Amino acid sequence: MATQTPNYELLKPAENENYDIFVHNANMDKIDAQMKTNADAAAGAIPKSLATEASQFLFSSGVGAWVVKTVAEIKTALGLKSAAYTESTAYAAAAHKVNHATGGADALTPSDIGAAKRFSKTATLATANWAGAAAPYTYELTDADILAADTPHVDRVTGTDAAAAALINTAWGLIAGYAVKPQTSAGKITFYASAKPAVALPIMYEVVR
Repeated sequence: MATQTPNYELLKPAENENYDIFVHNANMDKIDAQMKTNADAAAGAIPKSLATEASQFLFSSGVGAWVVKTVAEIKTALGLKSAAYTESTAYAAAAHKVNHATGGADALTPSDIGAAKRFSKTATLATANWAGAAAPYTYELTDADILAADTPHVDRVTGTDAAAAALINTAWGLIAGYAVKPQTSAGKITFYASAKPAVALPIMYEVVR
């Protein structure tokens, strides 16, 4: 005896029944009709344009209740000001500040994602600019990017000339070995030395915030 499928009531002939093309075709017609109904429902679920400000949509509040929001309210929540709210606008809002791969104006910045900000620079401490008549001798390096709260990592820079590198290392030892390490204030790094270096001292400094 033939039976039916539970969802769409497709006819399933019993094993002892002969094949009937009409049963097969009737099943195909039911499947085709249901697939078309499903496709139409899916196409109408999300409108391709939300240009009407008064259009309303139902949202779950997440606590078992439902709330109605208009397009105008959704735009306000997203910070959108343009009159037309289209599918492309919606995607642009959702992707705000995530187009860093293309270097767009809304590219992610370290502050957006809580990442550390890092920069490094080089400078030369000239022999004539050391101040003081006795230790500690001081040198003020001006840099507008330096903050009082910064703790820069500082080191000397030596080249490939061994003799020049030896003089730089000696000069650096007067700073690195001194009890007071380089100090920062707004726009400035102050270096301290036990004696005035005899050569210009190339340095690099790195700040991580």
